[in-house]
Amino acid sequence: MSTSSDHRFETPPGVAYDCLCCGDGCRSFNVPLGPGEPESLEALNWSGKHEALASVKPSVKLKTGGFGHRLSRREDGSCVFLGDDELCEIHRHHGMEAKPLACRLYPFGFYPVGKKVAVDVAFSCRAVREGHGRPVADRVPEWTAQLENARLKDGTTRHSLRKGQRLGPELLFELEHQLVAYLEDRSTSLLDRIRCCLRYCEMATTGRPDTEAAATLRRVMADGIPKMVGNEPVVGRMDDTQEAIFFQWTFLHVNPAPVDFDVLDAPKRQAIERERQLAAQAFRETDRKVWVDGRELTVSYAEVADVRWDDDVGAEILQRFFQARLIGQRFLFDRKGEMPFVEAVPKLFACYPMLGWTAMALAGHDGRDAVDKKDVLEALRVLDRSFGLVHASLLPKKQAKACNFVFLETDLVTAASAQLQGFPAPADDD
Repeated sequence: MSTSSDHRFETPPGVAYDCLCCGDGCRSFNVPLGPGEPESLEALNWSGKHEALASVKPSVKLKTGGFGHRLSRREDGSCVFLGDDELCEIHRHHGMEAKPLACRLYPFGFYPVGKKVAVDVAFSCRAVREGHGRPVADRVPEWTAQLENARLKDGTTRHSLRKGQRLGPELLFELEHQLVAYLEDRSTSLLDRIRCCLRYCEMATTGRPDTEAAATLRRVMADGIPKMVGNEPVVGRMDDTQEAIFFQWTFLHVNPAPVDFDVLDAPKRQAIERERQLAAQAFRETDRKVWVDGRELTVSYAEVADVRWDDDVGAEILQRFFQARLIGQRFLFDRKGEMPFVEAVPKLFACYPMLGWTAMALAGHDGRDAVDKKDVLEALRVLDRSFGLVHASLLPKKQAKACNFVFLETDLVTAASAQLQGFPAPADDD
């Protein structure tokens, strides 16, 4: 389907963006190319413009899922068309319309859901993280023009509440907007707002939520859950299984696969995945150094635990991040496809303690004993690049089997957050 001016773009609240021309986005992603784009890039004439680019191979053919081709990248991860001044050479010499559509739309993504188009925003973009520019909703006319001739995925996708149970677009948006509303309530801590979201997801999705009686019950629940959560003090520690899943899940998110992973032959990809699994298991050796963004930090796992992380540090930007993920639909996807709603929600909010731990590691690496906003922003940049690209199949077999149980049947998010922030352990652990 192609979009038109009468589509309703569903935009995330509180997010602003104007390009800073920083080049970050041109260093962070494998840019997918649509039909005809590899050929258009090959046909660009660089004579008299940038002679060195005449011999550059503009795209590579993928050997793993997704689109058939993507833009070529240098060994350092940057796009082959990124100039020394952090500006795009295609844009400079051939104009914006000559760039691939994904580049023209960055940092936005679009996903039709029913009669609406959900707008995703990349928080790995510096301008988005820092809230630089005008509200993203102001860009609706621009998006309408850009997407006029683009083919988007059909908006009649069959979403699921849980395995084997369909979830219509209207109910999907209703559930998401309730979670967004909980996150908006700044009268309580971000952790408590997340606990409200998790409790609502648990209670409001039982039975047949598409009936009128269920809708009435959800409205009653929505009002009562904040009080219920407020009366339950935060306590917790991860058990051994939760800890294994949490640290390995975090490692895979904050240490993305190599730049050329998607163009390697299957045996080489499998070898890299095995290496990453073994590296992720190293958290058990608490004296080992921590790895973030593919580099070894100067702190061990044990030393990271001594760094302080308070709920209010970076809470505003993390609130916007979670709200944007919910509205943009990206939280529903991992590398295997679309997840059921009840599985996707706890995995989304697991980003909260994952971000906290990564920020603690970065602060410790810099020799500081407490997390500051800069650490949270950097942790968000690193984690957001891999969000949606990790699946339980990347874990060792034992942990892969336990993964869904831990996310669906245990409160990993609260246990991990409580442990990292130093809340009291449960009474039976004293």
